Amino acid sequence: TAALTAPMAWLTLGLRPLEALLVGAVIASTDAAAVFFLLHAQGLRLRQRVNATLEVESATNDPFAIFLTIVLVEILMVGDKTWSAIILLLLREAILGAIIGLLGGRAMVLVLNRLDLPQGLHPPFVATGALVTFGLAEAIHGSGFLAVYIAGLIVGNHETRAHNIIVAFLDAATWLAQIAMFVLLGLLAWPERLPQRLLPALAVALALTLVARPAAVLICLAPFRFSLREKLFISWVGLRGAVSVFLASIPMLV
Repeated sequence: TAALTAPMAWLTLGLRPLEALLVGAVIASTDAAAVFFLLHAQGLRLRQRVNATLEVESATNDPFAIFLTIVLVEILMVGDKTWSAIILLLLREAILGAIIGLLGGRAMVLVLNRLDLPQGLHPPFVATGALVTFGLAEAIHGSGFLAVYIAGLIVGNHETRAHNIIVAFLDAATWLAQIAMFVLLGLLAWPERLPQRLLPALAVALALTLVARPAAVLICLAPFRFSLREKLFISWVGLRGAVSVFLASIPMLV
């Protein structure tokens, strides 16, 4: 999706190819919270494989979008990485992040069910466990975001004490984090600059929505037995949210 969006950014914004690819990487990621809200809070009745595909796709592509954004920023600043080195780094981040996430998630489930904690301590314990999992993965140069996602997937799909309280607490924390990200967007946006960038931004958004995302979904799902209607539906549920705000702040911070 990032690669297919980059040409429009290159044409309309007058950027260099790597800068255009960075724009594509920033806006290509699907926002998991927005997709989960649409699928669950709105009560959509979808086939199980379509629902599961959307959930896994929206949640797992964030770590790779973050990694790709950081790598492209480093290349633009330093320019000392080859594409083979980037692929090896991506594989290392994914493998180490997955291992730490698996171990961290199972450890949290074990502790939740073995220790007789007061109910009020279960949500803080899970939140702290997520932070520790993230930190361990980053310390060994794995993907902390992927590790936290896998750990959360394991905790959420196992029977644990105070399960409903934990889910409610983390749901509230998610909404607070999203609110903070959109406040950050407001702080980083300069109103006087918006009119001159409006038309190019709309062109990039239309290219992403109408061309890049559908094409990427059709290519990725071609080997699998999804109907055309299911593929088109999955391509249209590539919702964007706070993740792109966070990714856009990375080039500004460095």
